[in-house]
Amino acid sequence: MSSRKLTVIAVALLMATGMLSPDAMAQTQRESFEEFRARVKGNYQQFRKTLLDNYADFLAGEWHEYQSLNGTSRDATPEPRKLPVYKPEKPQTPAQPTEPERETPGPATPRAEVPKATSKPKSDRATDRFLLGTMPVQISHADYQISHKLYSNNDYAAHWRELDRQEVASNVVPALQALAAEAGLNGYLTYKLAESYVNTRHADADATSRISLLHYLLAHLGYDSRLATTATGVPMLLLPLDRTVHARTFLKMDGRKYYIFTPEGIDQHAIAGQPISTCRIPEDLNQNKPIDMLIGQLNLPSKPKPFEIAYGGISISGNVNENLIPLLYNYPQMEVSEYGRCNPDPKLRASVTQQIHDQLATLPADQGAEKLLGFMQRAFDYATDEDFHGFEKPYFIEETLYYPKNDCEDRAIFYTYFLWNAIGKPAQIVTFPGHAAATITLDSPIDGVSYDSQGRKWWISDPTYVGAPTGLVMPMYRDTKPKVEITYQ
Repeated sequence: MSSRKLTVIAVALLMATGMLSPDAMAQTQRESFEEFRARVKGNYQQFRKTLLDNYADFLAGEWHEYQSLNGTSRDATPEPRKLPVYKPEKPQTPAQPTEPERETPGPATPRAEVPKATSKPKSDRATDRFLLGTMPVQISHADYQISHKLYSNNDYAAHWRELDRQEVASNVVPALQALAAEAGLNGYLTYKLAESYVNTRHADADATSRISLLHYLLAHLGYDSRLATTATGVPMLLLPLDRTVHARTFLKMDGRKYYIFTPEGIDQHAIAGQPISTCRIPEDLNQNKPIDMLIGQLNLPSKPKPFEIAYGGISISGNVNENLIPLLYNYPQMEVSEYGRCNPDPKLRASVTQQIHDQLATLPADQGAEKLLGFMQRAFDYATDEDFHGFEKPYFIEETLYYPKNDCEDRAIFYTYFLWNAIGKPAQIVTFPGHAAATITLDSPIDGVSYDSQGRKWWISDPTYVGAPTGLVMPMYRDTKPKVEITYQ
């Protein structure tokens, strides 16, 4: 796209938001795109400075009450407790799917290599030590104090001013930013990093003061974070996430969905339905960004745990970085489609991709896909999330290689990812009530369950239905329309 087209788009966006007047438009058209972009960036920084400079006044002002809502459930239908095994039956008839909600050509683009997060400070100054997951990290010690406990809106406002007076933002935020950049953290993991710092450095302070400090740091890190309390004074953060998240209480405010994050030891589901109060922020000043959820390359110290998985002429082996697992374990539950888009360990995924590709390269694509299907059905042990973890937990691909058991959605995520990346076979993740499977395209048509979508014919290929070849769907879903979650093509 040309610089002129980009300028026109940027101008239109600014006019729509009131940040650029018609009189300024003529001047903008005479500017180079680079000059214009620099000016827009300057406007953004000025808006952020105005917001931060006046935030204490907003906290001291009127707080408005909102009703919290129970988090949505992606699918409340129970998964099969036992691994379904195929028994030959009569020919099946196809069930047409709902239209795809989204498409993607593959996973998120990996980030560039950067130094590891545990690099020591160059100076001999005192440090604050805390954990990122289970990994020790440290930043230079900043000399400041926080209030032991806060009781009212005015206390939160005074606390913000006191943190400003002690220059906490300039002394702490750059160090957290550097750690996050070194480790390749996205917005959500940066939030967890800041939370760990606050809870470790100020372990003796009340939750009200710790949440207040965490809110202050997130705002200065550039994230749209709101401070809120219940009628009984329970403090919490309201965070807008850039992806749909299930099983988490939320409220709607200013056209955004804000998810509720409570202090340690307080169940966020226990406050569902309670009124929650927070200060209002002028919409034209709220230029801070939502919390981004997709994970790119994480650059973490290596703690290898070997794996070797084999069945039916396919074997894969390597090492999962155990330091990655605690960061992913309690990750908010996203849509199934998002897990293939994330790419926390590109080297591991590339290695497994190459191994599968090399072992199936001599076969026609259809035969290679069928062989990979058999591998998926029998190389892994099966367990539902509820039985194995006690809560719903779709796996990132790295977790499928780490844990000894998985369920249907984990297999669908893994299977479709490598169908596309290792074999080049277009594939979809599809979901039924309580079940996830896959569909694939075939070079040679077969008898079986299929449907037409996006100009192609797609055949059901279920990595959980043990022994079932492509084209067969579990009997219980024979008359159910599947929902397409993601397409690799």
